[in-house]
Amino acid sequence: MSAKSSGSVKTAISKLELTPELLQPKRPSSSEREPVFVLEKGLSAQRSKRQPSRVPRNLVACGSLALLGLVIFLQYMEWHYVDEWPAATLLAFSPKWILLFVPAFLFPLSCRWHPYSLVPLGAASLLILGPLMGFSLGGGSQVWQMSEAGTEFRLVTCNVQEKPNPGRLWNVLEESHPDFVALQEWPIETTPPFAKGDGWHFVRNGHLLIASRFPILATSSINSPLESWRQIALRAEVQTPSGTINVVSLHLMTPRSGFDAVLSKGWQGESELRTVIDKRRQEAQYIREKIKSFGAPTLIAGDFNMPTNSQIYRTCWKDYTNAFSSTGIGWGFTKYTHWHGVRIDQVLADGQWDFRQCRVGGPLGSDHRPIIADVVYLPSSNAQEHKNQRLEP
Repeated sequence: MSAKSSGSVKTAISKLELTPELLQPKRPSSSEREPVFVLEKGLSAQRSKRQPSRVPRNLVACGSLALLGLVIFLQYMEWHYVDEWPAATLLAFSPKWILLFVPAFLFPLSCRWHPYSLVPLGAASLLILGPLMGFSLGGGSQVWQMSEAGTEFRLVTCNVQEKPNPGRLWNVLEESHPDFVALQEWPIETTPPFAKGDGWHFVRNGHLLIASRFPILATSSINSPLESWRQIALRAEVQTPSGTINVVSLHLMTPRSGFDAVLSKGWQGESELRTVIDKRRQEAQYIREKIKSFGAPTLIAGDFNMPTNSQIYRTCWKDYTNAFSSTGIGWGFTKYTHWHGVRIDQVLADGQWDFRQCRVGGPLGSDHRPIIADVVYLPSSNAQEHKNQRLEP
């Protein structure tokens, strides 16, 4: 470079004024930033479509898990504390199907906001419809794995609540062809349909009645140890082709007065419900000892006024086989209200018997439904073999 050119460059640099504006970086104009803003806005909208808001997602997830936890807690109470705690006893007789409204409400919300919540919702629904409402799958009979030496009988039982429909009852008897019939709350002034003969033998005492296709050799009546005027059991000794058996028609104390106290007084009536529970326990223990004194073989049928998950039932009747629990399928509700049904009527048998099948029939005029059970009488040798099979793992 020539000396002249170098001098002109230095002169130009010396004349250049460095202002603060020139030292700051140049910012893009609004028109230049707009494409970036539009792109970010589009990505944000696309991201919001892929990821729902955290608030409804969390609410649905927590609600589903809370429902499952509640159902498990209620199931635990029913399995361990019915007729021990008043609250659990109220639960056992309450319409639990109402809980199904919660998963029905949460189901569409889970599909929209949190699909994984469908898992606890499904589990809670199955628990409500299954064990919480008393759904039975039956254990199945083992009679067919044994010899054919047993004799089969059919038994029908129902609490007619002093307002029977004789026509419906007779239709059920003609359709089912039972060998034994055990009725409770039969009105004293009403003549039973068995009185017209047709091969029936029957005995009645108070509001309890037993009918048999076979001769009745002897009868005995048992009153409550707490209320001597109230009859709770009628026993008939029946002569069958396989030998002498006992058939018992049973009607135990109802917890209704305790429930009414809670409904009218609130939780101040809890002490009255506890008193009723204690009376029911005493009565059940008393009748169990009386029935055991009859000896085997014995069939017990009637209105127990308690579900099978009752602690009173488990304590007093654990040595007997339940017809519906062992062979029935479904809820097996035998007592209905305007809101729901419960299974408080039972058919039991001692170790000399095994149930083949059991079902609940249609209405006969009362709010109870009849139970129709097929049972096989086992000779002593087969009964011991059957007992051993039940004990095998």
